[in-house]
Amino acid sequence: MNDYSRIDVEKLRKAVEEEMSAAYFAGGYGAALVESLDIKNASPEEVFEAAERLGISI
Repeated sequence: MNDYSRIDVEKLRKAVEEEMSAAYFAGGYGAALVESLDIKNASPEEVFEAAERLGISI
């Protein structure tokens, strides 16, 4: 189990939002835009999962 207690969740949330927005604008991937809106209300665990899916180093 990972210890995420020292991670700034809001900073990570912003990085995830930016990555998803870039996927939408660069590649026209519409689902990324929807996901970027959902991430604003995501729990910390969901933010970590999204970051890992996107390959963002935690």
